[in-house]
Amino acid sequence: MRATPPGLPSGRVNTLADLVSAIRTLSSSGESGPEPVRAALTTALADSSDWLDARYLDRDPAADWALHPLLRAENCSVLAVVFRPGAAVPVHDHGSWAVIGIYRGRERETRYGLTEGPGPLEVVGTLVNAQGDVTVVPRDVAHTVEALDGDDAVSIHVYGTDIVTRERHTYDVEIGETQPYRPRFVEPATASRR
Repeated sequence: MRATPPGLPSGRVNTLADLVSAIRTLSSSGESGPEPVRAALTTALADSSDWLDARYLDRDPAADWALHPLLRAENCSVLAVVFRPGAAVPVHDHGSWAVIGIYRGRERETRYGLTEGPGPLEVVGTLVNAQGDVTVVPRDVAHTVEALDGDDAVSIHVYGTDIVTRERHTYDVEIGETQPYRPRFVEPATASRR
């Protein structure tokens, strides 16, 4: 039997606050690397009830995605992300590790290895993730994500940094050229701050 990750009551998530509390506990205990976070998110997503607040399942119908900050701290942040089916985010980095868990729907993720200097990026993997799947995106990887199956996909993203303020980049995969990446986050920021 797997031990309950710190902060999760009896291994069950009753509310979004339970997950945010668990991530906050891991972050403040110095255990906020990707593997403890993966364990906490896997436990949370094993509960298939609708524990994510409805306001975080929404996106502007004209937008391809919505980024809802749920927790922001210097060394950790949590987002609820809603992707329109068929829309792919640009190939981008996070400047940190990321743990991504699928709350609803399916997503295709294509990963690219980052190299020093200019040059084309090579695909290092493609994953199709469904509800309950949790993956770790290493710091040295860029990726793109697309919702599948004709419905919005909703995922929980945990980063080892404050992703809202972190310097990030998009990549032209053919030549490796980068551009600053500043995606728009849903406002007003309702994220829990420390």
